[in-house]
Amino acid sequence: MRLPFRAASNRYMNAYAGVYAEGMYAELSRRYPKIEKQLDLLNDRQVISTTDPQYLTVEDIKQYAIYLRKVQKLKDSSISHDMSALSNLCVYISGNNCVNIARRQYPLLFPRKHRGDILPVIERPDFNRIMDASHQITERSDPLKIRAYAEVVLALCSGMRTGELQHTKMENLDRSFRFIYIDFVKGMNTYGSARTIPIRLEAAHIMEVYLRTRESGSPYIFPNRSGRYLSENSLGLDRKAVCDDLKIDFDYRKCRRTYGQYLVDEGFSSDEVAVILGHSSSKTTETYYARPRPDRVVRKIIDLWNSNKEMQKGEIL
Repeated sequence: MRLPFRAASNRYMNAYAGVYAEGMYAELSRRYPKIEKQLDLLNDRQVISTTDPQYLTVEDIKQYAIYLRKVQKLKDSSISHDMSALSNLCVYISGNNCVNIARRQYPLLFPRKHRGDILPVIERPDFNRIMDASHQITERSDPLKIRAYAEVVLALCSGMRTGELQHTKMENLDRSFRFIYIDFVKGMNTYGSARTIPIRLEAAHIMEVYLRTRESGSPYIFPNRSGRYLSENSLGLDRKAVCDDLKIDFDYRKCRRTYGQYLVDEGFSSDEVAVILGHSSSKTTETYYARPRPDRVVRKIIDLWNSNKEMQKGEIL
């Protein structure tokens, strides 16, 4: 029996209801209809042979990857998420391993898992501009602006993932704003575990203002109008408002990397930073998020040598 894409994706989602974390399940619920529309378009144009996950071929996946990269101009991370979702669906429905085979045959079309260089962070001048702007906000400021800056500053000062920022509740926030307990985590039903995160001191002012003006009785720190957690799209719009206000370009992943890199810069080990970021291995931290900066390592070594030289002079005298 040939399964159209929608029937196949519905079957997959029904099978994994309650298995995926709530945020991931909601994300896949949005992602599969988008993939279906894209495959329908390519099929109508006779670029691919079918939209049925049972019978998609390696050549179909190649053409879909070209479409995502060259027509949609998606970033590597978005392509990776779409392909992973499609791969899981194809394998589940019929054991069709077309996506993984296409990855091996056409590696240049697919995002590489290893990056030689750490992705950029928000450097100190821009970090300070964001914090200075947040310190200018008062209870009389626009409520939407207060919320937007509170979200961005808390992300920068805690390194939380977007899903964690969405789902964290008021009861988990220390009211002196020194730490926050995260129990909605990535891999919650598998490898993830709850953790406590220290919050940088710079967040205290905007969080105080936000909580004093926050009218909702919702358990979530950042609720929507109905009291549920704020959607990822709303978080993105709030972040964009701050970007536009300050003429600085960043996303929440950059905020997370910034938090991790600053901890490394301040002398904490990769193992320690991995614990705070919720990584199961420091290798993930060092590969994608934070590692000692070469200029600081050089400076530290020279300072140590100079210190030892002065000590030796003192001993001679």
